[in-house]
Amino acid sequence: GKKTAEQTAGKWGFTINELLECEIYFCKPYLPWEKGCVENYNGLVRQYFPKGHDFTAITQERLQEVQEEINNRQRKGPKSTFRHTTSLTI
Repeated sequence: GKKTAEQTAGKWGFTINELLECEIYFCKPYLPWEKGCVENYNGLVRQYFPKGHDFTAITQERLQEVQEEINNRQRKGPKSTFRHTTSLTI
C-alpha cells in the first residue's frame, strides 16, 4: 500500500523536519478549526506570493518583511487579543 512521506522518512532514520531543515506542523484529525487557520494563512501568504510564484527567488529578507506584515496586521473586531505568529523561512 501507499506510505506517507513521514513513514518513508522514518524508515530511513530521519524525519521530514530534518530532511527539509524546517518545522512542519500537521492538523490533528477531527479538529477542523486547525485546518481553517492553516487555510487562512495560506491565503494571506498567497497575497504576497501568488500561485505559480518561484519560491526559490524569494530572499530571506523578503520573507521577513512578509512575516512582519502578516503578524502585525489588523485583526477583526476591536477587542481581539488573540494573536497568531507565523514564521516564514526558505
